[in-house]
Amino acid sequence: MTGKPELESKILSSSELPTTPPEHRMCATTFAMLSEVAPIRIGSQAMDEITFRNLILSEFPSLREDLEEWEGLIHLQVSEFKQFTQSAIEEQSIEVISKCFQIATSALLEGDKSLRNAIYVSYLEHLDFRSDAGKRAAQLMPRELQQGRDDILDYDEQLLGRKWPLDDR
Repeated sequence: MTGKPELESKILSSSELPTTPPEHRMCATTFAMLSEVAPIRIGSQAMDEITFRNLILSEFPSLREDLEEWEGLIHLQVSEFKQFTQSAIEEQSIEVISKCFQIATSALLEGDKSLRNAIYVSYLEHLDFRSDAGKRAAQLMPRELQQGRDDILDYDEQLLGRKWPLDDR
């Protein structure tokens, strides 16, 4: 992708640090809470960012440049994957949607804490199922992934006192 700002490397003093809006601080706490549940592991280690990226690239090599651009920034990599999934939803590409949901489910169930947090925050919370194509795609979600989406949307509603804008339930 193009047009992304360069990341500046600078050490800031505590007085220069940006303040985090209260709603973002609450979300970080919430997602940490949602991520506390121990992952289900196939093997001895939880899935990490590198394993997740390799899993995506094994199915969708066309995403290599987009994912590598955000190396080390798991939330941005997951956001790229969410955008890819959303495009497949709008194109009604059932096979691609199903594979994306399989990958996301694996990350949710087997991921380390950081990866699970990114799946909640940058994937499940932002998928849009409000269109007709979206309604059909939502039916393809595995039960565990749907439960994860319900959990984060329920929390958003509790936090905000209203439904999250993309909550189609």
